[in-house]
Amino acid sequence: MIMRKFIRILLLLIVSTAFFSCNDKDEKEPVVEYFIRATVNGEAVYFSDQNTLWSNALHYEEQHEFNIYGSIGEIIGITIQMLDNQPIAPGIYSGLAETDTHFEGVRIIYTDDLNNYITDANEPNGMVEITELTQTEIRGTFSGVLVNLNKTQHLTITNGQFFVRREN
Repeated sequence: MIMRKFIRILLLLIVSTAFFSCNDKDEKEPVVEYFIRATVNGEAVYFSDQNTLWSNALHYEEQHEFNIYGSIGEIIGITIQMLDNQPIAPGIYSGLAETDTHFEGVRIIYTDDLNNYITDANEPNGMVEITELTQTEIRGTFSGVLVNLNKTQHLTITNGQFFVRREN
């Protein structure tokens, strides 16, 4: 009789422990993984270091700017900029033009080892679509053709996607 009570109490403890531990796991916040990924000259590039992925919004005089940053170690880095005379909002930004008071469009900067590439100001070919913009995150797609600083080599970025936290 004592043995049966002991087994029932033991079973009750095991079941209740399993039940309550499952509930604790279900209530935890999901882990958010930020990223920037793209195909660069035909090769997949994936920025996933959570410490180097971030974005910020800037405003000075008539220029509004939204920057997205990522890096892979100290060798590969990317900056995606949307520029306008209005606050940056969900939508499509493309090209790059300078007015009397501000820039409008997209500038992409890509660094690979000692090679630096940027959107060609003479033939700007870049596009960013912001699909989600909140106080804490930004999500969207991007593409573009960049040139190195001496304009002798091109870098083509396709299938770009980003989901990054906002610093401000």
